Amino acid sequence: VRRELRSRHLVEERLELVREQLLDHFSGSRTAYIGNSVNTVIALLVGWAAAPFALLAFFGVALCLILLWRHLVNRKFLLSIDDKQVFCVARQVNLYAGALSAYWAVLVASLFVMSGPDQQMVLAVLAAGMMSGGIASFRTRGRAARIYLMGIIPGPLIAFLSLNSSAGYMAVGLLASYT
Repeated sequence: VRRELRSRHLVEERLELVREQLLDHFSGSRTAYIGNSVNTVIALLVGWAAAPFALLAFFGVALCLILLWRHLVNRKFLLSIDDKQVFCVARQVNLYAGALSAYWAVLVASLFVMSGPDQQMVLAVLAAGMMSGGIASFRTRGRAARIYLMGIIPGPLIAFLSLNSSAGYMAVGLLASYT
């Protein structure tokens, strides 16, 4: 009986911790929506001259779908009364962290290889900003933060390697030091 009570107590503590982490995570939703949207608009403007319109439209629609997913998960959390729902929401946060990081990785890599040096500089800064912004957004959910970071890194890595220059290799070294 004692062991069962202790086990139940540990589950309740874990549940409360996950609730608090999710509450903190979702409290930054408005900032995340604005930050991702503004950075996407900047990236699309940077790629306007070089990238096909269909690709730019794809990135716009893809971000809308990912942000809609985040909104629906946030809503599910706010309406959750069942303890199992809280853990389900935590798993969903991990999944959309992966989707969002893949989005940024593909956007940065694809636009980078089509762009000139000035646009590449903007995209490199944007990638660094999205790496740090994503980590800040997922800071209370350690697994989601790691998923996001590991998912976004291939984008700038491919972009920097595509330069095939000493500057590109130095940027790869800096990227490695940030992880």
